[in-house]
Amino acid sequence: MGNDEITSTAILADQLQNMLISFQSEQSNLIQYTMAADRMSQFVAYLYQPYNPSILRLIKTIIDGAHKEGKWVGMCGEMAGEEQAIPLLIEWS
Repeated sequence: MGNDEITSTAILADQLQNMLISFQSEQSNLIQYTMAADRMSQFVAYLYQPYNPSILRLIKTIIDGAHKEGKWVGMCGEMAGEEQAIPLLIEWS
């Protein structure tokens, strides 16, 4: 399921887990959609903030919802490859 990149689906991750085998989280789109920030636009690209508290809370919500149902979460996107994200993701895993 790729709909976790839509903020409303990420918020409901705990309720959707019973319908899923696993949860794949595409962070780049989730961040863009949540922050209303087109990374390619010179006018709003500065709003693309992967470590904004609202983004971190959404990611944690997805992970907690999956773990509650004994499911794993895969993560892709720019943030998934950033070294500074590793401590957070390990802590939450």
